[in-house]
Amino acid sequence: MSENKENIKKLEKALNAEKKKNLWLQDKINDLSKLEKEWKKLSIAVSQSPSITVIANTEGCIEYVNSMFCLVTGYTSNEVVGRNPRILSSGRQDNIFYQTLWNRIRSGETWMGEFENKRKSGKSYWEAAQISPLKNEAGEITHFIKVSNDVTERKHAEDQLQKDLKEKEILLKEVHHRVKNNLQIISSLLNLQAHRISDPNILKILEQSNRRVRSMALVHEKLYQSENFATIDLKVYIEALVMELFQTYGHGNRIRMEFKIRPISLSLDQAVPCGLIINELVSNALKYAFPKNRKGMVQISLHTKKGVHEIAIRDDGIGMAKDIHTKEIDTLGLKLVRILCDQIKAETSWHVEKGTEFRMKFKGE
Repeated sequence: MSENKENIKKLEKALNAEKKKNLWLQDKINDLSKLEKEWKKLSIAVSQSPSITVIANTEGCIEYVNSMFCLVTGYTSNEVVGRNPRILSSGRQDNIFYQTLWNRIRSGETWMGEFENKRKSGKSYWEAAQISPLKNEAGEITHFIKVSNDVTERKHAEDQLQKDLKEKEILLKEVHHRVKNNLQIISSLLNLQAHRISDPNILKILEQSNRRVRSMALVHEKLYQSENFATIDLKVYIEALVMELFQTYGHGNRIRMEFKIRPISLSLDQAVPCGLIINELVSNALKYAFPKNRKGMVQISLHTKKGVHEIAIRDDGIGMAKDIHTKEIDTLGLKLVRILCDQIKAETSWHVEKGTEFRMKFKGE
């Protein structure tokens, strides 16, 4: 009887052990079922992804492509699996480009960039891609995955935009060139007219008008020579303008020129008035500030602080009347200076001790 009881206990123990084993197996089956469901979700997501997806082994052979790859390239999965991705190469990128790419991903890093590929039909297309290494639990690289998008339309739009911009730059450059030429023609006509005039007062007016035209022509000449047609380097413009004035008046070494100018870019709307103002004031200094072979200096300074430009024109000549800032002294040149300062909304000031100094401040555009 006791023996039967012992056998029953053994049997119950064995049944409990088997039950526990079955429960463990059931848990594993459930886990595997969950993993299978997750894998199916992932597989469907990758397969139906709107992005091109390619998985290759460490030798570079393709092991998987999704449906978007097939749609974009025109290849079927069977046509590319087992082959190297270079079958898509358009030839635009050189060997160094691909060596750099492979060196990066083989070192465990992600590569991001754009390249041109070729469809099965031979027609090219552009991809914006991210290529990353896939690693196992030991941290070893087993595969590489590329996720990319067809950006052909965007690249074509960018190329067209660059082409349009280039055409507009050429057109704008031609406009500046023609404006400069037209102003030079006006200058030449004024010179021809001056040769026929004996009245010194009229001759003086023509000469002043000619210098103003040259000042405006110089702006367009500098813009024509520049890569940026929206702004002009005021430092280069002022130095060229003033040196031309010195050559016109021919004072030799008797009057020296000093520049204290930082490079500043101005729009055409501000550069032209500034050039005309400097033309008037430097011309006045060269004509009137140093009579009877008097030696001296004309200085132009230019700097910017918190978006405000300040230009100062100073000479150490005989000076001008102390009421220069009033409207009582109203020559055409000073009228023009006032009008141009108002045009760029400049604050102005005059100092007439130990020579003459004019300052103007205005905000950059």
